[in-house]
Amino acid sequence: MLKNHNVFFIVFFLIIAGGISRVSYAQRSSNSPYSRYGVGDLHTAGFGESPALGNIGIGWRTKNQINYLNPAAYSSQDTMTFLFDAGLTGGYTNYKSNELEFSRYNMQIDHLAISFPITKWWATSVGLLPYSSVGYNILEQSNVIINNNGEDRSVLTDYIYEGSGGLNRIYLGTGIKLGKYVSAGVNASYIFGAQNINSITQLPFEENHAQLVVERDLIINDFIITSGIQAFTPLGNNIELTVGATIDLETNLTAYESVFSRTIIPVENGAITDTIQNYDSEETDITIPLKYGVGFSLSYKNMMRFGFDYTQQDWSKTRLFGSSDPLAASQSVHFGAEYIPDVTSVRRYIDRVRFRAGAHYADTYLQIKDEQLKDYGISFGLGLPMKGNNTMFNIGFLLGKRGTLDQGLIEETYGKVSLNITFSDFWFFQRRID
Repeated sequence: MLKNHNVFFIVFFLIIAGGISRVSYAQRSSNSPYSRYGVGDLHTAGFGESPALGNIGIGWRTKNQINYLNPAAYSSQDTMTFLFDAGLTGGYTNYKSNELEFSRYNMQIDHLAISFPITKWWATSVGLLPYSSVGYNILEQSNVIINNNGEDRSVLTDYIYEGSGGLNRIYLGTGIKLGKYVSAGVNASYIFGAQNINSITQLPFEENHAQLVVERDLIINDFIITSGIQAFTPLGNNIELTVGATIDLETNLTAYESVFSRTIIPVENGAITDTIQNYDSEETDITIPLKYGVGFSLSYKNMMRFGFDYTQQDWSKTRLFGSSDPLAASQSVHFGAEYIPDVTSVRRYIDRVRFRAGAHYADTYLQIKDEQLKDYGISFGLGLPMKGNNTMFNIGFLLGKRGTLDQGLIEETYGKVSLNITFSDFWFFQRRID
């Protein structure tokens, strides 16, 4: 029989997920000028224990945590356990160029997910989390030559670029055991969201000159399929090895683009507006290229674990809406380690705490002015078990850097905090008969 509070968790999840899906179109969780390119800032999909472990997960198996990064890991869940996972992410980023420097803070709901067994060899998971985010406001200035009454002269011109919105994913995943040492799984993710992209061209110090305003609204949705496999075997001396692999199939997301462009000419008592272009809901595609990853982990006596992941995705041939966005082949490496002094300790709580650390390095999918942006950082955190059950509170800290000052680009130094709780309870129970 399903426990009453399990039902409560499911209802609560559906209510919150529905609420987030309604407001996600207006969500702005990025302040980076680099979110102007591609589909925005791509979200690192791992949650729960993963952020403190350098976002590893392809070769990682944990009984009482939801590992979204490889759906084959769902089958590691205890057969009598129901999991509900919710998390928040907050961050601070310092943006620095050769001329300017400023900082921004943000915080948002990071994810909601549930996982439960269907049989002893089959488990499933449902969740909602971000895919990418867009949020920027950029002013560029340059001198252009205009002809005024037959005379050419140089004038200062403002180019203003603004963007907001993002994409989210809601997934349904399943994992099954294929014998004693192999597991396979699949995530079907529905990607949805909206982006608002505006540009303004104006002559700030000239009177009676037209302002060109272009507004683009994008509605994006479609499915991405992720497949995964894991093999796990004891190596002797209380050591166990797990190896894994994942692949995201190439996908064409359906996008509907609306464009409204106009000139605004100031006059004595207001302005004259002249529409240049106005079309609504033209369908186009966004190609998300094939992505694959491999990873492994080694564990010793349920005390120490070490893991490594490698991922690659070639965006170099991707063109979004016919533009020539500077995209490149991306790749990343991730390392993570966990130490538990004594998972069975009863007297000392500190012995059951999970101590975690990790690191990552990535060649991102952005290539600007012939510079492919790098992203690297370190992470650390704790897994704090609740007394009397398998519920876990996870806290992770990430310190990193992205970008460069070369070629007049922007260097971002960031710090993030991830907080999440994984409720763990019995999925079924048996009544005793006296």
